[in-house]
Amino acid sequence: MDLPALLLRCRYCARVDSTPQKRPRIVVWWEDLSVVVQIAVVAPICIIGMSLIHIWLFVPNISVGRAIGYGFFWGGMLTFALVGATRAERARRLHAQAAAEKANDKQDPSGS
Repeated sequence: MDLPALLLRCRYCARVDSTPQKRPRIVVWWEDLSVVVQIAVVAPICIIGMSLIHIWLFVPNISVGRAIGYGFFWGGMLTFALVGATRAERARRLHAQAAAEKANDKQDPSGS
C-alpha cells in the first residue's frame, strides 16, 4: 500500500470542507468596529495586564515605574498585534466570501 492511499484512509486526514462557516455574532460585531474603537477597547486591557505581569514577575529586581513602563511598551505591542490580526482575519474572510460568490456566479450565469 502506498502512502497517498494510506493518507486518504486516515480519519484525521479527511478532506476539509472549504465552505465559509457562519461566524459568531460577537466576532462579526468586533470585526465591524473601526480600528480606533478596537484600539480604545483593547489598549487599556493590554497595558494594565502587561503592567501587572511585569510588576508581579520583576519588581524585586526592577522598580515599579520601570515595570509599568515595560507594561506600556508591551501592552502597545500586544494591542497592535491583536487589532492587526483582527483586520487580517476579516480581510481573509471577506476575500474568501468574494471568491466563493464569484465561483457561484460562474457556475450559475442566469443569476437565479
